[in-house]
Amino acid sequence: MAKIPYIDNVNVVSPICEGIAPATASIDVRPEIKLWSLKESHTEVENPGKGDDISFVLVFGNDGELPCPADTTNPTLEDTLDISSPIDLKLMSFCISDQYELWVVAEDGVVLTTPYQVLRCEIFESGIYQLQLRKKVDEGPATPYFAVPCHFICCIAMLFQIEFPACDPCPDDCHNRPLINPSFENDFVGWNKVDNQQPNTITQEQLFNCSSSSTNFAPHAGNYFALLTTDGANATTALYQTISVCPGDTIQGWAFFCTQEAVSRTPDVANIRIIRSDGSTENIPFTRNSNGGSDSVWQPWSYTFLNGGIYTLRAEVINNNNVVLSYLGVDDISLV
Repeated sequence: MAKIPYIDNVNVVSPICEGIAPATASIDVRPEIKLWSLKESHTEVENPGKGDDISFVLVFGNDGELPCPADTTNPTLEDTLDISSPIDLKLMSFCISDQYELWVVAEDGVVLTTPYQVLRCEIFESGIYQLQLRKKVDEGPATPYFAVPCHFICCIAMLFQIEFPACDPCPDDCHNRPLINPSFENDFVGWNKVDNQQPNTITQEQLFNCSSSSTNFAPHAGNYFALLTTDGANATTALYQTISVCPGDTIQGWAFFCTQEAVSRTPDVANIRIIRSDGSTENIPFTRNSNGGSDSVWQPWSYTFLNGGIYTLRAEVINNNNVVLSYLGVDDISLV
């Protein structure tokens, strides 16, 4: 036996692992809606005069993580153009996204019954204009009640040239506004509808049979025409578009009236009306009623403006009594 006994034996006792006690911590994340707007102005010279340019830029956005939903009672964005000096401002350049439209909804504190869209070459006389931004949603007309997406920015820029109405105007100072989709080849783009949201009262047609006059109406021009149908008792169906004209301009087109109604004390009525910006009627170049029967061919209509300005062209068919149907066909409108 050795003097120093040695046994190669190592014992390791494994400890019991009871796991790590869970720790807790909370972080409160609150998404926000952060709307903002900014307006800047620029002038060609320090004291601009006749012929000089001035410009305005309106920027708005949402820095938040949540979209700002549309409010069905309050327009999303409105602005004021205040021209307190005795000058006219002619809109020479207008930068706006294809998704949006800018409209004038009030002048000098008076709400317009027929607001009009702002387009290039618009002339703003001295006064206060309430401007309203509208957004195109789906296939319907542009609406002032629209949502603002999160992490979003949008810019609208306008450049005006200063004119003084006391000076003799240049021959090209008046610019008429071309009609949008005047023959209804692109559905009803550019037109506003009054149809009580009833289907099939305003339609795009290639052929229509007016049984009361034994006439098949095809488009007067192009491939389509608009057909307005009465919408029940005491209801109006209408299409309208805002136009800008110069003195001496003539607006013209073609229409027909078809009715299934017999002679009545309160006959159905169809009109092509031209309406001033204050809502009063300038002229009715086409009118029919069911007591006069149905047209057998397209009928021409026209009107020459004595005064330039902003007007509304409105086609309408009105049911003044019962549910018997009447129709108004409209096509091939032009401004010359």
